[in-house]
Amino acid sequence: MSRKSKSKRFTQQGADSVKKHDERFPYRSRLSDANEKGRA
Repeated sequence: MSRKSKSKRFTQQGADSVKKHDERFPYRSRLSDANEKGRA
C-alpha cells in the first residue's frame, strides 16, 4: 500500500515535470508516457 501511494505521487510529479520540460526533452516525455502506461 505504501509503495503504491509513493508511486502515484511520483508519477504525478514526474508527469508535471515532463510537461514543463516537454519542449526541452520531447523524446524523454514520450518515454515517460510509455513507462506510466506500462506501470499502471
